[in-house]
Amino acid sequence: MDALPTSLLRPKANELPEALGSMTDIALAEHITTRSIDLYGDQPKDLQVEAVTSLVRGKHTFVRVGTGFGKTRISEMYFG
Repeated sequence: MDALPTSLLRPKANELPEALGSMTDIALAEHITTRSIDLYGDQPKDLQVEAVTSLVRGKHTFVRVGTGFGKTRISEMYFG
């Protein structure tokens, strides 16, 4: 059996719409909340919105909460 050829993968930066970067924190939080309700049908938690806002601003973000809080939804909201 022959080995499959390997190649290095280069990470691709997440490209956000430019308009998000120019929003105030309040407007950005409202936008994130509205989009989350539209996409997932429920109100996001304040900490989820705060984390996504931080990610959009390009900040290093660490969320330490318990099982079932909705950490996965944070990445879905950011990349979605």
